[in-house]
Amino acid sequence: MYRIDTPGSGRLHDQLELRVRRFPLRPSARRGLGVAAAVTGLVLCGHLQTALAVTGGSPAGPGQDLENVAFLHPDGSLACEGSIISATAVVTSAACVDGEHGPVLAFRYGSHDDRAGGHIALIADRLVHPDYDPGTHDSDIAVVRPAVPLALDDHARPIRLPRPGDAPATGITAEISGWGAPTPRGDTPELRTATVPIVGETTCRDSYGDDGITGRMICAGLKEGGAESCQGDSGGPLATGDGSGGQVLTGITSWGYGCARPDFYGHTEAAPAHYGVYTRVSEFTDWIAKVS
Repeated sequence: MYRIDTPGSGRLHDQLELRVRRFPLRPSARRGLGVAAAVTGLVLCGHLQTALAVTGGSPAGPGQDLENVAFLHPDGSLACEGSIISATAVVTSAACVDGEHGPVLAFRYGSHDDRAGGHIALIADRLVHPDYDPGTHDSDIAVVRPAVPLALDDHARPIRLPRPGDAPATGITAEISGWGAPTPRGDTPELRTATVPIVGETTCRDSYGDDGITGRMICAGLKEGGAESCQGDSGGPLATGDGSGGQVLTGITSWGYGCARPDFYGHTEAAPAHYGVYTRVSEFTDWIAKVS
Protein backbone atom coordinates (compact mmCIF):
# COMPACT_ATOMS: atom_id res chain seq x y z
CA MET A 1 0.00 0.00 0.00
CA TYR A 2 1.29 3.45 -0.91
CA ARG A 3 0.36 6.66 0.85
CA ILE A 4 0.10 9.30 -1.87
CA ASP A 5 0.69 12.98 -1.10
CA THR A 6 -0.87 15.81 -3.07
CA PRO A 7 1.89 18.43 -3.54
CA GLY A 8 1.39 21.89 -2.16
CA SER A 9 3.46 24.43 -0.21
CA GLY A 10 6.22 21.84 0.15
CA ARG A 11 4.48 19.91 2.96
CA LEU A 12 2.81 16.53 3.22
CA HIS A 13 -0.92 16.99 3.29
CA ASP A 14 -4.22 15.85 1.79
CA GLN A 15 -3.06 12.26 2.13
CA LEU A 16 -4.88 9.65 0.13
CA GLU A 17 -4.46 5.92 0.42
CA LEU A 18 -4.09 3.91 -2.73
CA ARG A 19 -4.09 0.15 -2.66
CA VAL A 20 -2.27 -1.52 -5.50
CA ARG A 21 -2.28 -5.15 -6.47
CA ARG A 22 0.96 -7.06 -6.68
CA PHE A 23 1.54 -7.99 -10.28
CA PRO A 24 3.82 -10.94 -11.11
CA LEU A 25 6.95 -10.14 -13.05
CA ARG A 26 6.28 -10.52 -16.75
CA PRO A 27 7.96 -13.54 -18.36
CA SER A 28 9.74 -11.11 -20.69
CA ALA A 29 10.94 -8.82 -17.92
CA ARG A 30 14.39 -10.42 -17.88
CA ARG A 31 14.42 -11.03 -21.59
CA GLY A 32 17.71 -9.29 -22.30
CA LEU A 33 19.96 -10.70 -19.61
CA GLY A 34 21.02 -13.91 -21.28
CA VAL A 35 21.69 -12.08 -24.53
CA ALA A 36 23.68 -9.38 -22.80
CA ALA A 37 25.80 -11.93 -21.00
CA ALA A 38 26.48 -13.69 -24.29
CA VAL A 39 27.30 -10.49 -26.14
CA THR A 40 29.53 -8.88 -23.52
CA GLY A 41 30.70 -11.90 -21.56
CA LEU A 42 29.85 -10.13 -18.29
CA VAL A 43 28.22 -12.55 -15.88
CA LEU A 44 28.01 -12.11 -12.14
CA CYS A 45 26.43 -14.91 -10.11
CA GLY A 46 24.55 -16.06 -13.19
CA HIS A 47 23.24 -12.69 -14.37
CA LEU A 48 24.39 -9.43 -15.82
CA GLN A 49 24.65 -6.83 -13.09
CA THR A 50 22.27 -4.18 -14.34
CA ALA A 51 21.13 -2.62 -11.06
CA LEU A 52 24.23 -0.65 -10.33
CA ALA A 53 24.00 2.07 -4.08
CA VAL A 54 27.05 3.74 -4.01
CA THR A 55 29.95 1.53 -2.97
CA GLY A 56 32.71 3.42 -1.18
CA GLY A 57 30.54 6.52 -0.72
CA SER A 58 29.40 8.57 2.26
CA PRO A 59 25.99 9.91 3.39
CA ALA A 60 24.70 12.84 1.33
CA GLY A 61 24.65 16.10 3.28
CA PRO A 62 21.79 18.61 3.62
CA GLY A 63 21.11 20.34 0.32
CA GLN A 64 23.00 17.69 -1.66
CA ASP A 65 21.56 15.58 -4.48
CA LEU A 66 18.07 17.09 -4.34
CA GLU A 67 17.24 15.69 -7.79
CA ASN A 68 17.28 12.04 -6.67
CA VAL A 69 14.08 10.02 -6.66
CA ALA A 70 13.54 6.44 -5.48
CA PHE A 71 11.22 4.29 -7.60
CA LEU A 72 9.31 1.88 -5.40
CA HIS A 73 7.84 -1.58 -5.65
CA PRO A 74 4.20 -1.92 -4.49
CA ASP A 75 5.46 -3.05 -1.07
CA GLY A 76 7.46 0.18 -0.71
CA SER A 77 10.90 -1.35 -1.26
CA LEU A 78 13.50 0.26 -3.52
CA ALA A 79 13.32 -0.77 -7.18
CA CYS A 80 15.67 1.70 -8.88
CA GLU A 81 16.27 5.45 -9.13
CA GLY A 82 15.96 8.58 -11.23
CA SER A 83 16.58 12.33 -11.44
CA ILE A 84 14.11 15.21 -11.43
CA ILE A 85 14.56 17.46 -14.47
CA SER A 86 11.34 19.49 -14.02
CA ALA A 87 8.11 19.46 -12.03
CA THR A 88 6.59 17.21 -14.68
CA ALA A 89 9.45 14.90 -15.69
CA VAL A 90 11.97 12.47 -14.19
CA VAL A 91 14.78 10.89 -16.21
CA THR A 92 15.83 7.32 -15.44
CA SER A 93 17.11 4.19 -17.15
CA ALA A 94 14.80 2.28 -19.48
CA ALA A 95 15.57 -0.86 -17.47
CA CYS A 96 14.15 0.84 -14.37
CA VAL A 97 10.62 1.17 -15.71
CA ASP A 98 10.21 -1.43 -18.46
CA GLY A 99 9.59 -4.32 -16.06
CA GLU A 100 13.14 -5.56 -15.49
CA HIS A 101 12.98 -4.46 -11.85
CA GLY A 102 9.40 -5.65 -11.36
CA PRO A 103 6.29 -3.47 -11.16
CA VAL A 104 7.10 0.20 -10.46
CA LEU A 105 4.05 2.42 -9.97
CA ALA A 106 5.28 5.31 -7.82
CA PHE A 107 8.41 7.08 -6.55
CA ARG A 108 9.55 8.97 -3.46
CA TYR A 109 11.24 12.35 -3.79
CA GLY A 110 12.28 15.20 -1.51
CA SER A 111 13.89 12.92 1.09
CA HIS A 112 17.34 11.43 1.66
CA ASP A 113 15.58 8.38 3.14
CA ASP A 114 14.04 6.13 0.50
CA ARG A 115 11.67 4.65 3.10
CA ALA A 116 10.28 7.78 4.78
CA GLY A 117 9.70 11.52 4.41
CA GLY A 118 9.30 13.72 1.36
CA HIS A 119 6.48 12.97 -1.07
CA ILE A 120 5.19 9.93 -2.91
CA ALA A 121 4.21 10.53 -6.55
CA LEU A 122 2.21 8.19 -8.74
CA ILE A 123 3.51 7.50 -12.24
CA ALA A 124 1.16 8.66 -14.98
CA ASP A 125 3.29 7.74 -17.96
CA ARG A 126 6.66 6.18 -18.78
CA LEU A 127 8.36 6.77 -22.11
CA VAL A 128 11.17 4.35 -22.94
CA HIS A 129 13.54 5.39 -25.72
CA PRO A 130 12.51 3.62 -28.94
CA ASP A 131 16.09 2.44 -29.58
CA TYR A 132 16.56 0.86 -26.15
CA ASP A 133 18.14 -2.59 -26.45
CA PRO A 134 17.68 -4.61 -23.25
CA GLY A 135 20.28 -7.10 -24.43
CA THR A 136 23.15 -4.62 -24.75
CA HIS A 137 21.71 -1.75 -22.64
CA ASP A 138 22.26 0.65 -25.52
CA SER A 139 20.01 3.76 -25.33
CA ASP A 140 19.13 2.85 -21.73
CA ILE A 141 17.01 5.89 -20.94
CA ALA A 142 13.38 6.72 -20.16
CA VAL A 143 11.28 9.73 -19.13
CA VAL A 144 8.67 9.32 -16.41
CA ARG A 145 5.76 11.72 -15.97
CA PRO A 146 4.14 12.04 -12.54
CA ALA A 147 0.35 12.06 -12.20
CA VAL A 148 0.50 15.60 -10.76
CA PRO A 149 3.34 18.17 -10.87
CA LEU A 150 6.04 17.62 -8.26
CA ALA A 151 6.33 19.92 -5.25
CA LEU A 152 9.72 21.50 -5.91
CA ASP A 153 11.18 23.15 -2.81
CA ASP A 154 14.31 23.21 -0.65
CA HIS A 155 14.25 19.40 -0.53
CA ALA A 156 13.51 18.62 -4.17
CA ARG A 157 15.17 20.43 -7.04
CA PRO A 158 15.68 19.61 -10.74
CA ILE A 159 19.09 19.00 -12.27
CA ARG A 160 20.10 20.59 -15.57
CA LEU A 161 20.45 18.59 -18.75
CA PRO A 162 23.65 18.83 -20.82
CA ARG A 163 23.73 20.49 -24.19
CA PRO A 164 23.31 18.10 -27.13
CA GLY A 165 26.58 16.41 -27.99
CA ASP A 166 28.48 17.69 -24.93
CA ALA A 167 31.17 15.28 -23.76
CA PRO A 168 32.87 15.64 -20.36
CA ALA A 169 36.65 15.69 -20.43
CA THR A 170 38.44 12.51 -19.42
CA GLY A 171 39.59 12.65 -15.82
CA ILE A 172 37.18 15.30 -14.55
CA THR A 173 35.40 14.54 -11.30
CA ALA A 174 31.82 13.33 -11.40
CA GLU A 175 29.41 12.61 -8.56
CA ILE A 176 27.35 9.44 -8.22
CA SER A 177 24.57 9.09 -5.66
CA GLY A 178 21.94 6.59 -4.67
CA TRP A 179 20.27 4.31 -2.15
CA GLY A 180 21.55 1.01 -3.50
CA ALA A 181 24.06 -1.32 -1.92
CA PRO A 182 26.98 0.34 -0.09
CA THR A 183 28.40 -3.17 -0.35
CA PRO A 184 27.35 -5.81 -2.89
CA ARG A 185 25.21 -7.43 -0.15
CA GLY A 186 22.28 -5.07 0.27
CA ASP A 187 20.76 -1.60 -0.01
CA THR A 188 20.50 1.22 2.52
CA PRO A 189 17.69 3.72 3.26
CA GLU A 190 20.26 6.52 3.44
CA LEU A 191 21.20 8.40 0.27
CA ARG A 192 24.93 8.06 -0.33
CA THR A 193 27.28 9.91 -2.62
CA ALA A 194 30.80 9.46 -3.98
CA THR A 195 33.09 11.09 -6.52
CA VAL A 196 34.68 9.23 -9.43
CA PRO A 197 36.66 10.35 -12.48
CA ILE A 198 35.28 10.17 -16.02
CA VAL A 199 37.08 7.44 -17.96
CA GLY A 200 38.04 7.87 -21.62
CA GLU A 201 36.21 5.90 -24.29
CA THR A 202 39.30 3.94 -25.33
CA THR A 203 40.03 2.88 -21.76
CA CYS A 204 36.38 1.96 -21.30
CA ARG A 205 36.39 -0.17 -24.44
CA ASP A 206 39.60 -1.86 -23.32
CA SER A 207 37.84 -2.71 -20.08
CA TYR A 208 34.70 -4.25 -21.56
CA GLY A 209 35.52 -4.96 -25.19
CA ASP A 210 34.47 -3.17 -28.36
CA ASP A 211 31.08 -4.90 -28.47
CA GLY A 212 30.14 -3.85 -24.94
CA ILE A 213 30.50 -0.06 -25.15
CA THR A 214 28.71 2.19 -27.66
CA GLY A 215 28.91 5.93 -28.35
CA ARG A 216 25.77 6.38 -26.25
CA MET A 217 27.53 5.18 -23.09
CA ILE A 218 30.11 6.76 -20.80
CA CYS A 219 32.35 5.16 -18.17
CA ALA A 220 33.39 6.43 -14.76
CA GLY A 221 35.25 4.94 -11.82
CA LEU A 222 38.62 4.23 -10.29
CA LYS A 223 41.02 1.72 -11.82
CA GLU A 224 41.83 0.39 -8.37
CA GLY A 225 38.13 0.19 -7.41
CA GLY A 226 36.75 1.52 -4.13
CA ALA A 227 33.92 3.75 -5.39
CA GLU A 228 31.18 2.89 -7.86
CA SER A 229 27.45 2.46 -8.31
CA CYS A 230 26.11 -0.92 -7.22
CA GLN A 231 22.87 -2.91 -6.83
CA GLY A 232 19.82 -0.66 -6.53
CA ASP A 233 21.26 2.44 -8.21
CA SER A 234 20.07 1.74 -11.75
CA GLY A 235 18.63 4.95 -13.23
CA GLY A 236 20.38 7.26 -10.76
CA PRO A 237 22.52 10.28 -11.70
CA LEU A 238 26.13 10.73 -12.73
CA ALA A 239 26.55 14.49 -12.33
CA THR A 240 29.35 16.85 -13.33
CA GLY A 241 29.88 20.54 -12.60
CA ASP A 242 28.33 23.11 -14.91
CA GLY A 243 31.05 25.72 -14.35
CA SER A 244 28.85 28.01 -12.25
CA GLY A 245 28.41 26.04 -9.03
CA GLY A 246 25.60 23.81 -10.25
CA GLN A 247 25.49 20.34 -11.74
CA VAL A 248 24.58 18.73 -15.06
CA LEU A 249 23.07 15.28 -15.53
CA THR A 250 25.93 13.80 -17.56
CA GLY A 251 25.04 10.13 -17.13
CA ILE A 252 22.41 7.67 -15.94
CA THR A 253 23.50 4.60 -14.01
CA SER A 254 23.04 1.71 -16.42
CA TRP A 255 25.20 -1.37 -15.93
CA GLY A 256 28.55 -2.67 -14.79
CA TYR A 257 30.64 -5.62 -13.74
CA GLY A 258 30.90 -5.95 -9.98
CA CYS A 259 30.76 -3.15 -7.40
CA ALA A 260 33.89 -1.03 -7.09
CA ARG A 261 36.07 -4.13 -7.26
CA PRO A 262 39.08 -4.39 -9.58
CA ASP A 263 39.53 -8.14 -9.19
CA PHE A 264 36.52 -9.82 -10.81
CA TYR A 265 37.26 -12.69 -13.17
CA GLY A 266 41.03 -12.68 -13.02
CA HIS A 267 41.71 -8.95 -12.94
CA THR A 268 45.35 -8.25 -12.09
CA GLU A 269 47.54 -5.17 -12.30
CA ALA A 270 48.29 -6.14 -15.89
CA ALA A 271 44.62 -6.67 -16.82
CA PRO A 272 42.00 -3.93 -17.30
CA ALA A 273 39.66 -2.85 -14.52
CA HIS A 274 35.90 -2.72 -15.06
CA TYR A 275 34.27 0.67 -14.62
CA GLY A 276 30.69 1.73 -14.06
CA VAL A 277 28.82 2.25 -17.33
CA TYR A 278 26.31 5.10 -17.68
CA THR A 279 23.96 6.27 -20.41
CA ARG A 280 25.45 9.36 -22.09
CA VAL A 281 22.63 11.88 -21.56
CA SER A 282 23.92 14.45 -24.08
CA GLU A 283 23.09 11.97 -26.85
CA PHE A 284 19.42 12.11 -25.85
CA THR A 285 18.85 15.75 -24.83
CA ASP A 286 16.71 16.54 -27.87
CA TRP A 287 14.59 13.40 -27.36
CA ILE A 288 14.06 14.23 -23.68
CA ALA A 289 12.91 17.76 -24.59
CA LYS A 290 10.53 16.34 -27.17
CA VAL A 291 8.77 13.85 -24.89
CA SER A 292 8.87 15.57 -21.49
